[in-house]
Amino acid sequence: MPATSGAEPTEKTVFEQKIAPIFVKHCVKCHGPEKQESGFRLDRRDDFLNGGDNGPVVVPQQPEESRLMHLVQGTDADVIMPPDGNRLSDQQKADLKQWIKQGADWPEKLTVLPGLSK
Repeated sequence: MPATSGAEPTEKTVFEQKIAPIFVKHCVKCHGPEKQESGFRLDRRDDFLNGGDNGPVVVPQQPEESRLMHLVQGTDADVIMPPDGNRLSDQQKADLKQWIKQGADWPEKLTVLPGLSK
């Protein structure tokens, strides 16, 4: 019998509960409404999907090909994100990786990161 209790998180709740808080806490300071390092703005859905000066940062379903994962994991020691302050925890990196693996869905109805103004 299929589970109907709602225990399985939806794509919207995964984004709202796990991914958006990472972006708000660690990324929008440099990639948000006030500042867009490398031409990249991460607080709005369309801007995130378009990417920045170096093109898209996520290849849906391919975390190993996604620039975002390379940056937060510090694959290149000279370019690690975030550059200052606390780095992402192993759990946050795993959540990002899983989100990308599942298609990197940013629900259309959430045009701006929750908690930020348009």
